[in-house]
Amino acid sequence: LILIAITSILSSILIFQIVSLATKNKLYATLSLLIFIAWGIFSINFNSPIVFSLTFGLLMSFLFLYFSKTEKIRYLFLAGISAFIAVIFYKYLFFLILIPPLVFIAFLPKGKILNLLTFSYGYIWGFILFAVYLLGSNSFPLFVNNFLLLKNFNLYLGTVSFQTLILFFIPLLLTLLSAFILLKRQKFHLFYLPSFAAIFSFSIIPNFKNLDYLYMAVSLSGITLSILLRFSANSTVKTICIISSALLVLAGAIIMYGYN
Repeated sequence: LILIAITSILSSILIFQIVSLATKNKLYATLSLLIFIAWGIFSINFNSPIVFSLTFGLLMSFLFLYFSKTEKIRYLFLAGISAFIAVIFYKYLFFLILIPPLVFIAFLPKGKILNLLTFSYGYIWGFILFAVYLLGSNSFPLFVNNFLLLKNFNLYLGTVSFQTLILFFIPLLLTLLSAFILLKRQKFHLFYLPSFAAIFSFSIIPNFKNLDYLYMAVSLSGITLSILLRFSANSTVKTICIISSALLVLAGAIIMYGYN
């Protein structure tokens, strides 16, 4: 539990830093942090590797933003290592975790090949170091068997509650809207942030009926809402986003902490 708490604190710091760098607005960063906390990152009642995976996924996103700010290529190398670690902790991310980096690098104005190779180099080094550890501890076959053993899950919507569907589609809707705004405003260097929120939502489908996983997906909604607040030129959209943010914080606090 102590490790989960530390990881949750790190994730909270990363959420704040990511939104601060992306929007250059501390108020939006604080709002995103409140949504993240309200939806239960500190009340997760299971010791799941997805908590660690989320932290390293957020670290990858932060390193991309820091690379955009500094243009120091070592941050792409570290982002590659972070992406690999995220997959190790939550196997359902698998190749999905590679979508945000590809989107990020595709929209870079220069050095696409070098940057892609640097990220890949970090990802491969993460794999090599982990493989050495597994071989040294004689746990390589066991890990491979467990990693490749995917759960059977039923996507028949008739077996899924209305609450579950709402919690699943809210983050996806916000992701689509924020992606549209970024494309419209030509903020291509930030387009990977909605894609990160989207792939995390899709990765929880194998655990679709576990509300804790859905709550974690909703907790990332602050990132996409902050993008809408920062880059939308429509005052009505901004007002709706502010109200939605307040409602998300209130609803999360009631659902996650109100029953205790």
